[in-house]
Amino acid sequence: MNKRIAHFHPVWCRLLAVLLSCILLLGCLPALAEEADEAALEEQYQAAMALYDAGDYLAAIEAFEALGDYSNSAVMVKDSKRLQKHEDYRSAVKMYEDGQYYEAREILLTMGNYERTKHYLYYCELEILAIEYQQARDLHDAGEYMAAKELFESLKEYRDSKERAQMAEEAYLAEQQAALELEWYNKGDALMQEKNYAAARDAFIEAGPCQDATERMYEAILLVGHEEIDKAAKKALDAGEYARAVMLFELNGNYEDSASQLESAKEAWRTAGGNPEAALSPDEQNALDFERALMLKKLWRVEESNEILLNLGEYNNAAQLVAKVTEMKFTAQQLRDDATTSYSAIFVAPDGSRHMYRMYRGIKYWVEARAFCEALGGHMATLTTPEENKFVHGFMQENGFTTAYFGLMDEERDRTWVWVTGEPVEYTNWDSNEPSYSTHERYGMYFYKHTEGTWNDSHFYEHWDDQEWSYFCEWDLD
Repeated sequence: MNKRIAHFHPVWCRLLAVLLSCILLLGCLPALAEEADEAALEEQYQAAMALYDAGDYLAAIEAFEALGDYSNSAVMVKDSKRLQKHEDYRSAVKMYEDGQYYEAREILLTMGNYERTKHYLYYCELEILAIEYQQARDLHDAGEYMAAKELFESLKEYRDSKERAQMAEEAYLAEQQAALELEWYNKGDALMQEKNYAAARDAFIEAGPCQDATERMYEAILLVGHEEIDKAAKKALDAGEYARAVMLFELNGNYEDSASQLESAKEAWRTAGGNPEAALSPDEQNALDFERALMLKKLWRVEESNEILLNLGEYNNAAQLVAKVTEMKFTAQQLRDDATTSYSAIFVAPDGSRHMYRMYRGIKYWVEARAFCEALGGHMATLTTPEENKFVHGFMQENGFTTAYFGLMDEERDRTWVWVTGEPVEYTNWDSNEPSYSTHERYGMYFYKHTEGTWNDSHFYEHWDDQEWSYFCEWDLD
């Protein structure tokens, strides 16, 4: 026996033994790991089965899907989904039967053609439409018009939803308009307190049908008339036109300090060597009476004005200025809503006077249009210079109109044309062969056939074209 082997050191023997053990252990590790993984998967599988058996299919689906292709996990996923769908269906049907239509619909929308899903979904939709239709009606009744409109619109063709959406919008707009009208009314009331009567008149016109806006408007109109007469009277007094000042202060009655101003005017007249009680010459008296008649219209004392004008006869063609409309019969709303344009820019005439215009439509007779403008504190437009005619005709065209009446008339059809204000007719711009004096034609107008601003005579009614009833109002500014 070899002595080297027989006498091998014990330490080396132990090392050799350890080495052999490690080699054996490494060979066994894969098998041990596989055995451990199998055990873990089986444990997860059993947990998934427990969820399945407990009817918690959603959790079971998730658990089986995590196992991939272990055992029959794929089959169990499919079966769990089938059972979950059945549970969802039963739940949706129960919700429908309990009147939980929104919740039922939410589930049914995910179920495709499963069993009677379409049947229940159809009736869910009908029930929801009925609910929302009633909700929209309740919103409308509660004054929530825009919310009602939006809900009705979402219902599309259901019942009369389209019509009700329109009704809701109209109610909303009416509510907004009423609020705006009340704001204008309150503004008019405040302006009356401030004695800004012209602005108050305009505010009450914008208030339209609100409360007693029409009555307040006419109250303001009369006060504006008194103001204009008062201003004219004081101007006449300052100019030493005593007879005229006395007439105007007297006409103004008890307005403000008119009575004391009347006595002051008489005293000033006496101081200047005159006699307020003495008779005036016929020409002087006619001039005063003519102005008095025009000023009476500002106070809407039309019948008194007409009587004076008739007595004056041919003086300044006074008889032709007789007004046929003698009562205040226009409502604030009509004065507001008949406007077809905004106000024009201010026209400065060659003599430096300033004027503003606006077009209206809705009145069917010229005599009413004349009274309409006067109710607004103005008059039908008088085109007394080429410059003014060009401005007004251009304003009409800019606003898309080709035909409109202004304040030139020949009521007696005696070929004597007069302006509504009594101004002398020194400028005319008739088109060739006009005025034609055809039957009933007695009022001046721009006519669509005459495109260069020349004038036509016509009769302001019985036209096929509604535009031919349009007319201008004019305001003479300070």
